[in-house]
Amino acid sequence: MDIEGLQPLWYERGVSMEAHVLLARRAARDFAKRLGFSEKRVADVSLCVTELAQNHLDHNTDNGIIRIFGQRTGEKEAVIVMSSLDMGPGMNPGAIHHKDGLGRGSLGAGLGTVKRLADSFGLCSGKLGESPCPDLLLGSREFATLVAASFVEPREKFKEIPMDFSFLIRPAGESLLCGDGFFFSFDYPFFQMVVMDALGKGRQAAQILAEAKRFLALVPSKTHPQDLLLALGNEMVGTRGIMAQAVRVNVEEPEILIGAAGDVEHFLFIDGRERFVSDRRGPIGPVSTRRTVEAIEIAQFSDIMGIFYTDGLGHVPRVRFNQALMDIPAIIWTNYLFSLCGQEPRHQDDATLVVWKWKA
Repeated sequence: MDIEGLQPLWYERGVSMEAHVLLARRAARDFAKRLGFSEKRVADVSLCVTELAQNHLDHNTDNGIIRIFGQRTGEKEAVIVMSSLDMGPGMNPGAIHHKDGLGRGSLGAGLGTVKRLADSFGLCSGKLGESPCPDLLLGSREFATLVAASFVEPREKFKEIPMDFSFLIRPAGESLLCGDGFFFSFDYPFFQMVVMDALGKGRQAAQILAEAKRFLALVPSKTHPQDLLLALGNEMVGTRGIMAQAVRVNVEEPEILIGAAGDVEHFLFIDGRERFVSDRRGPIGPVSTRRTVEAIEIAQFSDIMGIFYTDGLGHVPRVRFNQALMDIPAIIWTNYLFSLCGQEPRHQDDATLVVWKWKA
């Protein structure tokens, strides 16, 4: 696959008139076609983003936003994530879990359709009720309502993965080439995730990332993350290098292995403990030895949540531990946190955010 085919697709804008609904629909349809979705799934994606965008007009929301992210995750696999965010007025908490209700106070036909057609769906509104939005103590900066949905192709392969994870990757500024990336693989019982930030900008960084992804596709999921990053570093010799963090989850037992090289940051919330993983000795490529890649092992736990991010996001809001344990899906966390990160100067660097959750 060429470099262009591996690039993340990103669309984000406010919705305040009918023309904005049409623009969001056109972007979603274009993304789905470019990523190889079937005709039926292209139609599903177009319909759902239209419903989300139209909702802002129908309910006169405050600062309504539509976001669409698309990414090819393999030769034939791709994902589209769409989200709708606003700062009010919020939804009736008692109606949040209604499905295709047409009655007053329910989700309504629009959101019910999105929930039915999507492969994963999340909704939160306000700070109370059955599905509250995260409360990050940021006052007026926080959103009152968030609806998020993902669509995957092919559906069968993604359903095999026994993990709740979600990711967003936004290229810098108006660039069409991105040096940030997320790679994942699953061969039972091992689920492997790698977050990468290639050094350089534009085509140079995108080329490094493309080479890294091609190599990772050949590495078994059972590989220890430290060994994986060392092998990746050897492949990157002669380039400016890449910063990365890899996590291997054994879904048969409570065991997490981590390898870290460079400033990809990772907050972990493990039962009653919080842990921050970062390694500033990277990047790998120019120099790759066991001294340049930190190895961490975590075992004997029952509940874990991780938040990866690259430096293009700046400061990620503090998540309180008790909220990390709440039954808030990863797709809500990624879309909510991404909008609140300290992006200064805004959009001047590629940015990646990954949230994953697993219970032993």
